[in-house]
Amino acid sequence: MPLGIAQVRDLINTSAQVIDIRSPTAFAAGHIPQSLSIWRDGIPTFAGWFLTYDQPIILVDDFNLGLETVVRSLVRLGYDNIIGYLAGGFPIWSRGAQEIGMIGACSV
Repeated sequence: MPLGIAQVRDLINTSAQVIDIRSPTAFAAGHIPQSLSIWRDGIPTFAGWFLTYDQPIILVDDFNLGLETVVRSLVRLGYDNIIGYLAGGFPIWSRGAQEIGMIGACSV
């Protein structure tokens, strides 16, 4: 289900988990504060390390393509409380003048 910026903000304030499935470098350059970076292909391996089963989940991507695969992976791991995704992806959040978190990145 697509969610607007206001809905995502409200859900974050009520303890929803936001998973940013973009690449780690895209996440480092800018992300929704309090979101978790678990890139698309890392969901099956790393979701269990960070997510809880009782809090709702919101997905964030750039273009919201192929979300079915991510949802399928999460459901197979028992995370079936997925309430939606940010409509328009992270670019909408940025253009909407919302707060953006950034972290440094370094190479090996």
